[in-house]
Amino acid sequence: MATTGDENSRGINGALMKKKDPRQPVVNTILVENIEDYIQKIESAGGKIVVAKMPVPNVGYLAYFMDPDNNIHGIWEEDTSAK
Repeated sequence: MATTGDENSRGINGALMKKKDPRQPVVNTILVENIEDYIQKIESAGGKIVVAKMPVPNVGYLAYFMDPDNNIHGIWEEDTSAK
C-alpha cells in the first residue's frame, strides 16, 4: 500500500502489485463519485470500457477503460455495500 496523507485527507493513495505479464503497463485509477455516470461519460467521449464494472466486496467498484490514444486507466467508486 502507498499512502500520501492521513486518513481524513484525500491523497494519492493506493497499492502496488507485481506485474502478471512483462508487458503489463502502469495503470492509474481515478476516484469517481458514480462509476455508472463516468462509464457513460467515457464512452460518449470516445473511450472504450475494456474491463466491465466489477465489485470489490465491502470496498467499492472498479472498471478499466481505454482512452482515444489507447492508454488504459481505471475508475474507482468507493462503496462499502459492494458485493
